[in-house]
Amino acid sequence: MNISTLRFTSMICAALLVSSALAADPQEKSDAASADTAAAEAGSSTMDPACEKVSEDIMDALIKGDYVQARQAFNADMMKKLPEKKLQEAWESLFTQFGVPKMRGEPQGKRADGLSVIYTPLKFEKGNLVSQVACDANAQVAGFYVVPEMPPKPAENKKPVEY
Repeated sequence: MNISTLRFTSMICAALLVSSALAADPQEKSDAASADTAAAEAGSSTMDPACEKVSEDIMDALIKGDYVQARQAFNADMMKKLPEKKLQEAWESLFTQFGVPKMRGEPQGKRADGLSVIYTPLKFEKGNLVSQVACDANAQVAGFYVVPEMPPKPAENKKPVEY
């Protein structure tokens, strides 16, 4: 991914990165992300079926262009922070950079900060993204993101190549 693609993707992520459930302080976010990563690596990830269904419903609605339906399970704070028009603009702007959506991969989930988080790979015509849907205990959406796909971690049993 080149620098202009990263900048554009960052703008898109900022548009979709709306959540009342996230820590206000960037260091807290970083610490929480590190803790989440460690928990996932330790095999403590779990899939919440209700949140998985909500995540699927959001993606199905977005693909159809039904932005009212896509926001159906948003909590009150998300409804305020991500109105229908803003969601539509952000989602449709992905098409400019990444082309049309082609397929949705197998979701994965985990628990973090009292939320269920579902990660779903999204394959677009010109690149791969991941949707992240965070649900509270009532399966209400407290956070929704579309972010660039992270490259896989290198295998731990591989030795680095020295030059």
